[in-house]
Amino acid sequence: MGKPLILGLDLDGTLADHTQSKLGLARELGYVLEPHQTSPELIQDIISAEHYKEFQRRVYGEFSHLAVKQDSLEEGLNALKNRGWNFILVSRRGSDAHQAARQWLNAHLPGLIPEHKIFFVENDEDKSGVCLAENVAAFVDDKLEVLQFMDKQILKVLFDPFDNWANLDENEIKRAKSWDEIPNILAYLENKSSLIG
Repeated sequence: MGKPLILGLDLDGTLADHTQSKLGLARELGYVLEPHQTSPELIQDIISAEHYKEFQRRVYGEFSHLAVKQDSLEEGLNALKNRGWNFILVSRRGSDAHQAARQWLNAHLPGLIPEHKIFFVENDEDKSGVCLAENVAAFVDDKLEVLQFMDKQILKVLFDPFDNWANLDENEIKRAKSWDEIPNILAYLENKSSLIG
């Protein structure tokens, strides 16, 4: 048996789909968005800085429970689990939203990620350090900037359900539009692991 296969997971926009909450809250604040504009890098350029803080606080706090699972999430994670993968969660959420994150995980993915493998960081760039310390083989995030901070020994997977990054150079960062693509992307790491082991 090879070394353990550990997949690092972002929460918001990767496991949890907040699209409907984001569209509704944006409307309340006076913005009309298309679903693809709710991805982190695009929405920051549309909503004013003062509104964006309130927007973030409410989406990931009081509206967190309204998020649904990303399409084919359970199938993708179960396929990986059956192939020997373990999971950790590394999320950039303020301390006021940690409990909401845990509640969402318990409601939608009970038992998938052990409590002691749920990590919260203050800044996007801090995710890489947690992943290195936890011996993560690959990390999935919906934010390109986060993956650009990730150490080069970690396979980076951009979760891009709206196909916003179709022109991404996939030599550095792999891209998946849905969770059913991710097991195939990670298959070569399983082969590599069994050779090392």
